[in-house]
Amino acid sequence: MVTARRREERIQDVPIAITAVPAQEIFDRGAADLRDLQYSIPGLNIVSLSPGADRIILRGVDPGSGTGLPIVGIYVDDVGISVDQQQRDPPFPLVDIARVEVLRGPQGTTYGQGSVAGTIRYITQEPNLQRATGYALGNVYSQQHGEVGYRVNGAVGVPLIEDKLGLRLVGGHERYAGWIDYTVPKIEDANRVERTFGRARLLWQPTPAGRVSLMYQYVDQKTDTNNLSDLNSNTINSKLPSLAPSSDKSHLINLSVDVDIGGVTLTSATGYQHRHNLIVGVIPSPPIVINFDTVYKQFSQEVRLASNDASAPISWVVGAWYRDFDSEVDRTATIFGGPFPPLARQGDDPVDSESKAVFGDATWRPSPKLELSGGLRYYWDTRESAGRSNGTALPTSRASFDAFSPRVNMLYRFTDSISVYATAAKGFRSGGFNGGSGSAYGPEKLWSYEVGTKAALLDNRLFFELAGYYVDYKNRQSQGVVLINGVNFTETTNGGKASGPGIEGALTARLPAGFGIDLTAAYNKVEYDRTTQDTNSGEPFDYVPKFTASASLHQRIALSERTAAYWRADYQHASSSFSITRANTCSAATGICMPGTTTENYKLAPQDLVNLRAGVQFGQFDLSADVFNVFNEDAETFLFSPVAVFDQATRIRPRSYGLTLRVNFD
Repeated sequence: MVTARRREERIQDVPIAITAVPAQEIFDRGAADLRDLQYSIPGLNIVSLSPGADRIILRGVDPGSGTGLPIVGIYVDDVGISVDQQQRDPPFPLVDIARVEVLRGPQGTTYGQGSVAGTIRYITQEPNLQRATGYALGNVYSQQHGEVGYRVNGAVGVPLIEDKLGLRLVGGHERYAGWIDYTVPKIEDANRVERTFGRARLLWQPTPAGRVSLMYQYVDQKTDTNNLSDLNSNTINSKLPSLAPSSDKSHLINLSVDVDIGGVTLTSATGYQHRHNLIVGVIPSPPIVINFDTVYKQFSQEVRLASNDASAPISWVVGAWYRDFDSEVDRTATIFGGPFPPLARQGDDPVDSESKAVFGDATWRPSPKLELSGGLRYYWDTRESAGRSNGTALPTSRASFDAFSPRVNMLYRFTDSISVYATAAKGFRSGGFNGGSGSAYGPEKLWSYEVGTKAALLDNRLFFELAGYYVDYKNRQSQGVVLINGVNFTETTNGGKASGPGIEGALTARLPAGFGIDLTAAYNKVEYDRTTQDTNSGEPFDYVPKFTASASLHQRIALSERTAAYWRADYQHASSSFSITRANTCSAATGICMPGTTTENYKLAPQDLVNLRAGVQFGQFDLSADVFNVFNEDAETFLFSPVAVFDQATRIRPRSYGLTLRVNFD
């Protein structure tokens, strides 16, 4: 059961490609972050410089590392938490999550914040209004070539007033063990990460027709340095003269009100996020250290009306959405240990924005077998950039963008368990301004055409889905490099047209004797159609493997009424991908920047990752042992551009051995 279309329904009745990962599977896989689920979700891959510096890619659509609205909208329940800065997708611990929903393809008619490639929703656990529930979990692991890591977390929920008012508290602390040694200065296991988080959710249901949910979440993550190591080693960093620490603190408030007013539900979803992000960048030669100290604030409000009966001849949802985003950066730099004012900047990072939208979606069922749906969102976005550089006020840049984002769907049921569907949807992303040179770039548009089938067979013991799609991308926002005062800055430009097909599939089987098999596969061939100063025709997007796949084999064996043993083996594969960077050079005499040459055209090796886990559950206790990265795979996942100069990359972390104990109180 999912709520992708703002109402609860079976996944095979939703005419879009969607994957739902429930709480039990998150626990069974030992997943601590979304990165642990990639490739097991068709079309999803994540590029990470360090925890908290993630770039989420769906269906081959790479947002790059520049600025602008997100490609993939990240939601906690009904509130978007993405910021207008790529590769800054917020860290989110997968603790006490009811499920993760991944909606692939444009979702512009139902989700307002960044839905060109899709939407990811973290659905948190609700308090139980009838009884107390909870659990505690402890995990410890030994990182090969590194130190000991651990995580402890838990949750407790209690009814304060039976059937009326309940509270659920969640919290924990995690240490991601370091394994990379710096040579100068000499520091062992330098890339340690510490994360503390807490969440409180209050649920009030005064009447059967009304409910109010208030959630507050705090995350505090500190990283000693990023995960960069030398290209010829995944355990040594000999290039950077100092650590590159970062911290990420966020406060999130979500207030949701639902009222049944007779066949129609009125929903109000209010959200506020305050996020303080401090990132240190280090350039080896000359030794330059840049401090990016940024505060993001965003307020959002959505109000919608939705019909309650999902099986009625006509069901519908209409609403309005508003978002106010504010960013403030204080960027300072040093060279040879002294101040370097030319790289200083204060002000927007690089934009503030105010967005509004109205939307509607309706489904008509002329027969029990056929559904026809259509939706439309009209979107306004005003973006502004201002600030100071080296003490001098920069010109204020302001631009407004608007777009219609339609979507049409058809679903046909051969039986109650087998369906086929077709979807056409449009995604839109506003233009914006670069923080380095202050240059502007235009909006981009994406049309996605998709056909697919879903089947739940053998009393739901076998689930199968297959989807084929074609992407038509216009005026795509791509990233290049601009050399400013001797430092390479990533800049966003419009790289022209791109297009291509893709296919995704998944199979889940629950077999006799407690066996289970989960298979996924995805292939995409989205490429540039035109040659521009930043792209060549026929080139793929950066860091996008053409083929990804996963396979899981697991078994649960009942030993007695209250005791069971289990084991699982998980395999994830990604084919090779590319990182292609072209640099623009700027004349010191004229200040004019001209297209430069290709500084990086690097082919990343394929990835093959195997994890093993086995355990026993006896009553309320669950004890398991695991091996991560059994064969010590060390393929590159991200390059420190340009590689020709810095010779560094991030890689899959080495093999580790762990133990996990969970105690359930319900």
